[in-house]
Amino acid sequence: MGGLGSVFADAVEAARLGVESLHVPIVWRAWRGQDLAGEPEVADGVTLSALVNEGAQQRMGPDGRVVNAKACVVLMPSASGEAPPAVSLRDRLTLPSGLSGPIVEVEAVAANPDTGAPFARVVWIG
Repeated sequence: MGGLGSVFADAVEAARLGVESLHVPIVWRAWRGQDLAGEPEVADGVTLSALVNEGAQQRMGPDGRVVNAKACVVLMPSASGEAPPAVSLRDRLTLPSGLSGPIVEVEAVAANPDTGAPFARVVWIG
């Protein structure tokens, strides 16, 4: 019998399969540092599959402030079960519409009790 983590993993996999047809390709460029002029340097783009909801949105940030966003991106585990990538506030995402902006919040959703890795990440683009 599997542990609680496998129960959650099975539920997340069922959810992933249920929304797989709604996934669109996005490009993730991880932050690598800054150049001498202080401009951000990012890695080459990696194509990911994600749920995307574009449009003006507001939500309460973890510190209680209101976060204005232009899009919400949900990264789910891969078909092989790998946790979604560790997107940070300094990274850049480009959506199919061409929208790209600062990442204003990243939320890890429901950590796997067996591994500690999140089952999903919600990324808000400002």
